[in-house]
Amino acid sequence: MEDLNNYIASIQQEVVAEEKTVKVARLIILLIKIEKELATVKET
Repeated sequence: MEDLNNYIASIQQEVVAEEKTVKVARLIILLIKIEKELATVKET
């Protein structure tokens, strides 16, 4: 039973880590989009 609990805990930690990675990736994509928008605004 102890092993099962440890297994579940490690899966939960992996899920949390994945969610954080996805959030960071989305933020980076958003920043790139904003930079492109600003670049096009400066050109005009």
